Amino acid sequence: MPENASSSLFPIITVTMMLANIAVGAGITIMAAMIADVTDEHELVYRVRQEGIYYGAISFMGKVASGLGSFFAGIIIDLSGLSSFTTESTPADEALFRFGLIWGPFPIIVAIGVTLVMRRYMIDRAKHENTLEQLAQLRDST
Repeated sequence: MPENASSSLFPIITVTMMLANIAVGAGITIMAAMIADVTDEHELVYRVRQEGIYYGAISFMGKVASGLGSFFAGIIIDLSGLSSFTTESTPADEALFRFGLIWGPFPIIVAIGVTLVMRRYMIDRAKHENTLEQLAQLRDST
């Protein structure tokens, strides 16, 4: 990264944040679509629609993730020595370097975990269309 006074720092951060926000928006959209697909699959298997359960579970997991994120952020700050700025026991450069070493791999580890979980999602377009057809037949027969 350029020095703090560099004029190229602002555009780099702006583009990075823009890309991150686009990724978050795409993730939220995909998550909502996946919940709808799973709800349809659940209705086909159990003959009852349970959207509230799935959306409630997603909401709860969001709260868990937020709480754990704050918890781990506090641990990382303590381990890196950033919380000791007031006592001057750890030089700022060393604390920031340790923070980078601890924090750096953390998002990658989380992303790998999420990817492994998402690989278990077996509903593709063809399967979902088949599910919708079967649901339509069930509704027509009742």
